[in-house]
Amino acid sequence: MKSRLTSVSMLAALCILLTSCTISITAKVNKDGSGSNTIVMKFTKEEIGALGLSGQDVDNVCAEISNNTDDLDSSEVQFKQEKHGDETWCVGEQAFANLDEMREQADMFAVRSIEISGDRFTFDVDTEEQDDEFLGMGANILVNYELIAPGKIIESNADVVRGNTARWDFKFGESRNLRLVSKTSDGFGDLPLQQILLVILALGAIGVLVGAVLMARRKAGTNGGAS
Repeated sequence: MKSRLTSVSMLAALCILLTSCTISITAKVNKDGSGSNTIVMKFTKEEIGALGLSGQDVDNVCAEISNNTDDLDSSEVQFKQEKHGDETWCVGEQAFANLDEMREQADMFAVRSIEISGDRFTFDVDTEEQDDEFLGMGANILVNYELIAPGKIIESNADVVRGNTARWDFKFGESRNLRLVSKTSDGFGDLPLQQILLVILALGAIGVLVGAVLMARRKAGTNGGAS
């Protein structure tokens, strides 16, 4: 059976031609389980020059990533090439309609659990180790994996957590567990204290206004009856 070469693996193979590189992946999960995966690899002007010297077509570096991926079809991520100042970016984005599709796209991980149960979203995966031959080629490949959760993060082993976004930094091929649990609902209990107080004050003001209107109507009715 021919093994499938993933998009991330293609990027990593390209990194072998350089002394080091960074691959950034951002996964965004919505409350209904839909979302997207975005992969970005940035090349400096010097790195593009090094790829050119190695025989790569520097004007179509990103297209080569897509063209050389085994079993690639229209549902797979396609990379586009962008210029950002002196840097060249390979950017690929792939949407998923539900968590089943997200699991299928998480091809660089061994998935333990990616699910929504009740008002909790759980993401629990392990990075897949690469063989010694690949790791011994000398590439220093850093992966920044960022997950934008559908709600407030309540548990995580991420390196950095800001709001509902968690980030793990690890070397490609390194054994690492990535785990996160977040809420999926924005219930009353999730509101900041200031917002809760504003809601209470607003409800109180409405209550006072309604009471005043009722009292005025009652008083008007009493006066009318007396006359």
